Amino acid sequence: MSMLANLFGARRDRFTLANLRRLTDVLRVTPASGFSRHTASQVVETFREIAELMIYGDQHDPSFFDAFIEQRVMAHFTKFISPPDGGRPDRDIALQLLQTLAIVVQNVREETSLFFLFSEGHVPRRLVEANLDFDDEEVLGRYVSLLKTTSMRLNAGTVQMFFFTGTETRGGKAAGEQSDAVAAAFPLFAAGARFLSHHESMVRAASRTITLNCLAVTDARVRQFLCSPKPWGKCVPRAVCRSRRADDHLKTERAHMGHVNHINNDV
Repeated sequence: MSMLANLFGARRDRFTLANLRRLTDVLRVTPASGFSRHTASQVVETFREIAELMIYGDQHDPSFFDAFIEQRVMAHFTKFISPPDGGRPDRDIALQLLQTLAIVVQNVREETSLFFLFSEGHVPRRLVEANLDFDDEEVLGRYVSLLKTTSMRLNAGTVQMFFFTGTETRGGKAAGEQSDAVAAAFPLFAAGARFLSHHESMVRAASRTITLNCLAVTDARVRQFLCSPKPWGKCVPRAVCRSRRADDHLKTERAHMGHVNHINNDV
C-alpha cells in the first residue's frame, strides 16, 4: 500500500517520459480486482492522464510510443478490462477505460501509432471479448462506441490486428482456404453483429456501422472469412427471430382489429 501511495503522490511533470513510466508503474502494481474505492478512483485518473500522454506523443514526440511499447501500456489496460480470473471489471474503471481507449483511437493521427497501441496480439481480442455487464446501458453504450471508433480506422493494414487466421494456434502451419475460413475469427465483427437486433436504436446504429466497416475492408482473407457461413451463424438467427416476433405481433394486431371491426359491423 505504501508503494501505491508513493506512486500516486509523486510529483507530476505531465508531458514527460518519466511521468508516463510513473503512471504505468501505478497500473503495474495495482491488482486487477479486489481494491478499494479510493484505489479505483486513482486508477481512473491514471487512465485519463495516460490518454493525454498518448495523444501528445502521437502529435509531438514519437519517442512516447516507443515508451508505450516498452512499458506495455495496453497490456496493463487489458488487465483491468479483462481480469485474469475471468470476472467482470470494476464498473467505474471499465467505463473510464472504454472512454479513454475510444478517445485515443479517435485522436491518434498516425496509423503506425495504432499498430503500436495494439502491437501485442492478445490485447485487441481480450478488449473486444471482455466480460462486461451489457445489461448496464452506460457500459454497453461506451463499449459499442469504442468498437465503432475502432472499426472506422480499419483498412487492409490495421485489420490484421483484429482478424485472426487460426494459424496462431496451429503453429503457423498452412491449411486450405476452406479450413482457414473455419479456423479464423474476427471478434470485432462478431461483437458488432451481436447487437444488430438490440432494442436500443443507438446501439443498433453503432452495430450496423461496425459490421459495415468490417465488410468494407479490402483484404482477401477477411473477405473470404466474411463470405463463409461462420461469422453469420449467430447474428442471422437472431435477426430472423426478431423478424418473426415482429411478424407475429403484426398478425396479432391485425386479428384484433379484424375482431373489433366485426363487432362494430354487428352493432
